[in-house]
Amino acid sequence: MTRNLCLYLASVFISSFGLAVAPVSAGDDPVLVAPENYKVVFENELVRVLETTYGPDEKSVMHSHPRNMVIPLTDGVSRPVDSEGNITEYKFKAGDVIWREAIEHVGTNSSDQPMRLLTIEFKEPEDRQH
Repeated sequence: MTRNLCLYLASVFISSFGLAVAPVSAGDDPVLVAPENYKVVFENELVRVLETTYGPDEKSVMHSHPRNMVIPLTDGVSRPVDSEGNITEYKFKAGDVIWREAIEHVGTNSSDQPMRLLTIEFKEPEDRQH
């Protein structure tokens, strides 16, 4: 799936369900602590969309995300490690849709190929800006 199509589908999903991005603290914000991996490509009062990139076998530093949805742009395997040391394995194909509750983790690319994802962070209703 192309990046623009994924962004379009994400915006349709978000608009349909009225979901919304909880603010993350500056110390935990992946854009601030891992700018080589996370770039904001869209943000409004409801969501923040991050383009997420990892090189082969690369991992990030500990960071957090509010409730989010991930749409892989490439096939891949990720084994993020949460703040308690638990590992969850995700095997995905480009175009899959993965739902995640709020998480603090070290992101990983557990394959020998570059990995690209869209991470859509949802703001909670009480955190929306008016």
